[in-house]
Amino acid sequence: DLRELLVGILKDPGMLVYLDNGENVKRHPNENFGRELLELFTMGVGHYTERDVREAARAFTGWTNDALAFRFDQDQHDFGEKTFLGQTGPFNGEDIIDIILKQPVTAAFVAGKLYKYFVRDEVSAAVRTRLGQTFWNSKYQVRPLLTEIFLSRDFYSTASSATQIKSPVQLVVSTYKKLGLREVPTIPDFGRMTGSLGQSLFDPPNVAGWAGGRTWITPSTLLQRGNLFREVLVPDVKSFRPPDRALSATDRAVGERLARGMDITEATRESDATPNMMAESNMMVERDEDYNTRYGGYKGYLMAFERTRTIPRRPATIDLVAMTKAAGADTVDKVVDHLAIRFLSVPLATKDRAVLVTLLRDRLGSTSIPAGAQAAAGTLEDALREVLYVLLSTPDYQVG
Repeated sequence: DLRELLVGILKDPGMLVYLDNGENVKRHPNENFGRELLELFTMGVGHYTERDVREAARAFTGWTNDALAFRFDQDQHDFGEKTFLGQTGPFNGEDIIDIILKQPVTAAFVAGKLYKYFVRDEVSAAVRTRLGQTFWNSKYQVRPLLTEIFLSRDFYSTASSATQIKSPVQLVVSTYKKLGLREVPTIPDFGRMTGSLGQSLFDPPNVAGWAGGRTWITPSTLLQRGNLFREVLVPDVKSFRPPDRALSATDRAVGERLARGMDITEATRESDATPNMMAESNMMVERDEDYNTRYGGYKGYLMAFERTRTIPRRPATIDLVAMTKAAGADTVDKVVDHLAIRFLSVPLATKDRAVLVTLLRDRLGSTSIPAGAQAAAGTLEDALREVLYVLLSTPDYQVG
């Protein structure tokens, strides 16, 4: 239920630190925590006053953490009376949450946010009210609300189909699922794939999270999104550099020089190959110190590598030949149609279908799909991967 979710999130050390509630004490209340609770998580702007924000802040004083554990510091809590949303009493944080949940607008606001996330951005007042009533009647149980959303005609309607631009994580994970993968491949690196598109997990830009929608598409990310799955379908295992095992340019230079037989002084000397704005000052310092900072940094990296358990790295195990064979796709037309239905949320445009059919036919030299010995040496698999790569590069694949 929503209450349990709110209490859990608001007592989470990550949220307490992110919203500065460790600084929210009775003598100097900090409003960040209470404001975001009202504005983002429960009611939305326009349904509370600035006084309500200040009084909520007073109620949450003393909510802090010891490392990864929630702690209530009663010495820093304001036990005085507060007036919040028209009610008065010596409220604490959970009392504030309970008062918020007594407001019907809370049910409508949260229901509307879930509708936007799962269905489409435009939500009518009537739909918001109806879903809010379902949420309210169930005493804020999420399951009945999601059941109504997922079983509605609106969820499956043309108006809701392919109206959301996939987030980087949705884009990658949904593709892996459609490929039939059971686990995330580590070549290419998942974090780098999504991070290059603007979404690094556990590192949101602010407490509201990523804005989503059209903000995912920029001049730089558009080309990257189109090329994103080339490394998945055609992995370059030999030249892949695991990000968790990558040395800096300076450390690589030091290691290469030592390997060539240079002594430490020569190997760590600043050079044109590794320019450093602080080179002159660094050299002046190192002239008079016993510890060589560049060598120390290099050795520190090596020690970390030796002591850190490496992540097993493997490319995706993909078998498009088996996938299309299981679908009974024995001609180039059937293969293209199957891939389009499996991967796209919208019908493939006639002209785009013709391009893919021609591409596959030219690669195979036939309109039929070879079988048995004719499909040997990976020729068919390579051709299918090339066609799928082009399909995944289309604008149509960016929406769901």
